Amino acid sequence: VPEDDNANGHLIDCLVNQLDHGQNVADHVEQRLADMLKGLEEERHEDQVKMTQYGNKLWRNHVKPADTLPEGAAFQRAGQEFLTNLKKWVREPLNRSKSILQSNLQDVARLDWPMVDLDALMPFMEGREAKQQTEQVKSIGKKLQEYGVEVDGLVASSESTLADLRILVDSDNVAYMLSCAPKSQHSKILDAAQQDFTAGINQVSANRNRIDSLCDNKIANAMEELAMVESNDALSDEVRALCRSLETSITTIEAISEDIIVACKYADTLSEQVEQMFEQCQSFVVGRKMEAEELAREIDNQVSARITEMKNKEGSQKEMDESKKRQEDLLARIKSLESGNPPSRGNTNNNTMPQGGAYASAHSAQPQFSDDGFPTLPPSNTPHQQQPQQQQYHQQQNYAPPPPQQQQQQQQQGGDWWQQHAPASINQGANPNVRY
Repeated sequence: VPEDDNANGHLIDCLVNQLDHGQNVADHVEQRLADMLKGLEEERHEDQVKMTQYGNKLWRNHVKPADTLPEGAAFQRAGQEFLTNLKKWVREPLNRSKSILQSNLQDVARLDWPMVDLDALMPFMEGREAKQQTEQVKSIGKKLQEYGVEVDGLVASSESTLADLRILVDSDNVAYMLSCAPKSQHSKILDAAQQDFTAGINQVSANRNRIDSLCDNKIANAMEELAMVESNDALSDEVRALCRSLETSITTIEAISEDIIVACKYADTLSEQVEQMFEQCQSFVVGRKMEAEELAREIDNQVSARITEMKNKEGSQKEMDESKKRQEDLLARIKSLESGNPPSRGNTNNNTMPQGGAYASAHSAQPQFSDDGFPTLPPSNTPHQQQPQQQQYHQQQNYAPPPPQQQQQQQQQGGDWWQQHAPASINQGANPNVRY
């Protein structure tokens, strides 16, 4: 324990800093795992949206769900495993150590106190009783010290005797003496060696008996006497309680320090692994997003091209329908011309004008010719009879001239009709009596 006041709180500060470091690393790891799982969930949601937009069959033929791929399934499984290990090996040990430290904070803080402050906590008493008790304790302690010195001497003597016996056993003196002396002296040599062994063994046994006697009698009695003296002291319980709290604090600090160090080391290792996995997961998600965007853009382009093609086909079909309609109108007019009832040029829907009245008389009567040989039309009854036809002609829509072949056919039909109905004077040539 440091003696200076500047070191006060060193142990507590060290433990608190380690706890804060472990908690911060655990929070960072948990946030990284949450971001990774959130990114995977967002990618899955975007994939579902695009699948709904473009159709399950079309989209799934090119893009598979992330959780069905080995990489996506591995990221999901690893994320859950990391969360479980983080809770089991980092969160729980740190929380347990924090709780123990808070419950023993007062006793643990005393370990950072200088010895002077710890001595101030010790109870004391003044007067003759304290002096008598101190003298009794010192006397008992002196006896115990003497007994201890005697026991140490007996142990040393026993060890020395055992060493001599080992030397005697390992030595070949007896064998050498037997080889040099005659047979009549062999018994004396063996008896002398046996006496040496017996004397050493008896010495060790005596020392052992003396030590047992001291421990069982004198030392035991001294300890009982000391216990009696301490039992009569009311302050000894307080001293014992204080010492016991300090011993408990030391044991507690050793236990939670080891737990905190192990949890912090595992948290640092876990943080490095999660960072690597987070970068790999980001690359995986970004790659899938780029692939999905490229596929969506390609599908949109194909759909746009298809729509344009369909619009062009609709326009062509409309033009073909209009052309077919015009052809039908022309065929109807040709048939009308062949039957002698030409339709109105202003009507494109095969709707003819009424055949009665002035219109019928004007178009069904045979043409009249003047004296100079030119055909004349009968006068109209009213000046407004031909206005409907003229107005209908101006309202004509989408009129197109017939093809050249139909025009030639119409001209030929008109020529034949004229040759049948024209007067002889026209076929004979101009009238010589008329001046032009």
